[in-house]
Amino acid sequence: MPQHFYVNGVYLGARPFPPTVRTFDGTLIQGSRVYFCPTCEEVWGRLRHDHPDAHCTVSTRPCLLHAEWERGWGGHLSSPFSWGDDLARFEPDWPPAAIAYEAEVCLAHATHHWNQT
Repeated sequence: MPQHFYVNGVYLGARPFPPTVRTFDGTLIQGSRVYFCPTCEEVWGRLRHDHPDAHCTVSTRPCLLHAEWERGWGGHLSSPFSWGDDLARFEPDWPPAAIAYEAEVCLAHATHHWNQT
């Protein structure tokens, strides 16, 4: 079952993904994730899973425009954690457009930090 990637309403592609995964503590997860920016109150990113029983987790994470630069994770689709089978863990099988987006976000963060020094 594929996992689909979206940023600001733009479809970035899909990758094959298992229908169920377990978190680091053994909790079974099936589902999708949406990212909600608390500043502009927009859902700016989605990782959608096609599983028919999938639930959706809403994560509060600033969009790239409202990134909290000192915290370093605004605008990222990927998870800052990489344990187990995190639904948003960055993997090389991500669609090329999603990989390119993550690279752009990393560059934006690096540029911001570079300009602060």
